[in-house]
Amino acid sequence: MQFIDDVNSMVELGVRFSTYKQLVKRGMSKERAIQSAADLTVNFSRQGEMSPIMKLLYGFINPSIQGSSKAIRSLTSEKGRTAMMTSVTGLVLAGAFIRYLSIMLDPDGEDMISEWDKSHCLTMAIGDGKIIKLWALPYGFSAFYSLGGNMVEAAMGRKTLEEAKTRVLSDTVNAFSPFGT
Repeated sequence: MQFIDDVNSMVELGVRFSTYKQLVKRGMSKERAIQSAADLTVNFSRQGEMSPIMKLLYGFINPSIQGSSKAIRSLTSEKGRTAMMTSVTGLVLAGAFIRYLSIMLDPDGEDMISEWDKSHCLTMAIGDGKIIKLWALPYGFSAFYSLGGNMVEAAMGRKTLEEAKTRVLSDTVNAFSPFGT
């Protein structure tokens, strides 16, 4: 087990060092390059005064807070806002397209897909009761994907508007709250 941990550390540090070298090479100050390289993934050395107490309540509070912080910081630049809106739009459209296609190909098979899978996985019915699940979405992404899918299900009369709104709200809380629903 220690060997795997050591290899993991070497790979992560190697990526951070390579990033640092490239940023300095491109003209970034060494201090800023160090900060950027440390922020590539969760920087476990960065935590607030309340972190030890909060970790008792929720073990993954630090990565959750840092992920939310990165998302908020990215919205402060025009480039970040554009990238974020493009991603959100793409996820909503992907959710709508997958649900629509699944319903059109196999309405009965669509009924066999769990609500969780519809909201959190690229999953669709393809006919004759066959269901394919390509992969699970990261939690923050699933809220937008769920919005698209639930809009289609409501528009096609497969859910009431109230059911769709409730599902999207639940998925959004699950996606962005460290404590879930």
